[in-house]
Amino acid sequence: MSIQTNFTSTMIENVYQEQIVEGSSALHRPRICFLIYTYNRADTLPQAVESVLNQTFRDFELVLINNGSTDNTSEVLKKYVNHPKVRCIQLEKNIGSMRGMNFALDQINGEWYGLIGDDDYLYETAFEEAMRVIDEIDPEINAIAANAVSTATGKLSGLGLHESQYLSLETAIKETSGDFFGLTKTQLLGKDRLNEKLYGDANTLWYKVYSKAKRYYIHKPLMVYNNLPGKTESSRIRTMDLNRRVDSYTALLKEKHYLQVIRDFVPDRFRKRCLRGMLFLKLAGNEQGFLSYRNLLTSNSPGFKEMITLQMISILPRSVLRLFLMSLNFIRIK
Repeated sequence: MSIQTNFTSTMIENVYQEQIVEGSSALHRPRICFLIYTYNRADTLPQAVESVLNQTFRDFELVLINNGSTDNTSEVLKKYVNHPKVRCIQLEKNIGSMRGMNFALDQINGEWYGLIGDDDYLYETAFEEAMRVIDEIDPEINAIAANAVSTATGKLSGLGLHESQYLSLETAIKETSGDFFGLTKTQLLGKDRLNEKLYGDANTLWYKVYSKAKRYYIHKPLMVYNNLPGKTESSRIRTMDLNRRVDSYTALLKEKHYLQVIRDFVPDRFRKRCLRGMLFLKLAGNEQGFLSYRNLLTSNSPGFKEMITLQMISILPRSVLRLFLMSLNFIRIK
């Protein structure tokens, strides 16, 4: 990974300059470190950035990370290189979404952290209202969630909650869906990072973080979430290389905490994961991994349909399973 030097030198000068804090010379650690990680969104990025810079709560740092964009994102970021609240990081090559997000998390330099998409934007009081929860409700709260407005519907994008409340991991997983705004105490994240071998499944990390959290939900929108077409860095498609799926499901077996959480709270999702793991690892000839998923499934009271599917995956030859999935355009064989 290489970082373009014309951004880095200015970055260091701006962020790590000595500041006077309560009469002494010290490096300032902002209350909030906010991340915007971007790829080819030069058209929407300025609105996202300005929405952070215009916050009424001022004790924050904004970290902008350009993951090797091929449009004019670099030109957009140059506008902010000398901004005292902004740290700009330019990656010369795209390093992928999961690795890129881990790189972003490594840059956190604040008591709290949060992030938004490069085409989303915050209400100007988002930070202020989130931090007010600590002062007015409970100083021991270490994770804050709030709702957002969807650009597709004009309504709340986060579903399942109807009032401000403490939010357990179980409630979040069982009862909510959609997209929310959030700030989290950095100490909860610690050294935990995304498993880069997993295909776009950040929940393996977030479930680990929020299982340790005393989390509070604010029942009002503090962000606008853009869920129009083209939201993801590279639009997700149904077809995927078999090797990539195999790598992902092999890596998932090591995510014991995640598997336990979905087994306890959303058993249907757990069983589907196990069946897919069985399927893809059988196709790859990974007998040990196949048996691991089979054992996980059979120990979790599978239903009749799931047992039939299990038997089909177990009995049918790999060649037949492969042709079947290819006919559905579900996998791509190189």
